[in-house]
Amino acid sequence: MNPAECLEPPGSEPSIIVIFGASGDLTKRKLLPSLYNLATYGLLSPNTAIVGVARRESSNEAFRDELTEEIKQFGTQKIDPALWEKFRERTARWRPRTKTAGGESSSRNRSDGICRQPGP
Repeated sequence: MNPAECLEPPGSEPSIIVIFGASGDLTKRKLLPSLYNLATYGLLSPNTAIVGVARRESSNEAFRDELTEEIKQFGTQKIDPALWEKFRERTARWRPRTKTAGGESSSRNRSDGICRQPGP
């Protein structure tokens, strides 16, 4: 049974899903495949952004490349290239503020305005 048959479609309100520990095992094995499955069933609003928070330094593009490899390895559904590209575009990586050796804060925000972009 397709879960979309018993649930109402999501609203068009913009929303953000924040995943802490985005480079971890839980994200690649469970959270990412689950979010992609929701998108496949039409249950993830196209106005939903997914922001991965991790301490490791990485660009948005490198993060998206990692997600692509991980969904191929751990996904539970066949990957639709067009849907995956839309899903991938809605993801961003953010590194939280850290203290430098001198004590000043530095921000590693790499969300590239994903919160200001309209959905696909």
